[in-house]
Amino acid sequence: MPWRLLLRNVLGHPVRSLLTVLSVGFALALLCVLDAVARGFTAAVDLAAQNRLVVMSQVSLFVDLPIAYEPKIRAVDGVADTTKFQWFGGFYRDRSGFFAQFGVEADRLARIYPELACVDGSYADFVARRDGCVIGVGLAAKYGWKVGDTVPLISSITAATRTSSPGATAA
Repeated sequence: MPWRLLLRNVLGHPVRSLLTVLSVGFALALLCVLDAVARGFTAAVDLAAQNRLVVMSQVSLFVDLPIAYEPKIRAVDGVADTTKFQWFGGFYRDRSGFFAQFGVEADRLARIYPELACVDGSYADFVARRDGCVIGVGLAAKYGWKVGDTVPLISSITAATRTSSPGATAA
């Protein structure tokens, strides 16, 4: 009996029924989007190692901490080791070939990030060469890079100053 009444009410007021279904659907979609955004903000913290602390400049990723801070940080109780990450901010071939690049202290990187593993090549080769780099599997597949390839990176800072030569007129 109640199902007949419900069906008659839904079919008797189709606009109201449609608006009710759409509003519930919109509310669920909004809930899913907001949950995804909230999880995105905390994903880095959730995935971070519990025994690792990253310290960076309050100003931005591009502004380095003073070098004098490293011995002070190393002197804090509980700090086992430190390493520097220097943002490079270049790109490969053209500006659409941007990916994050950091200069690191290769000899310390493996001690602080023991979960890093080399699929091809060896970590010792990376440490031994000043022009060596570690590239993720996905990035290597995207550009077709193999161990031993030369990957020329263009600095976004010098590329901006290179666009016009002295005496040239910008159009």
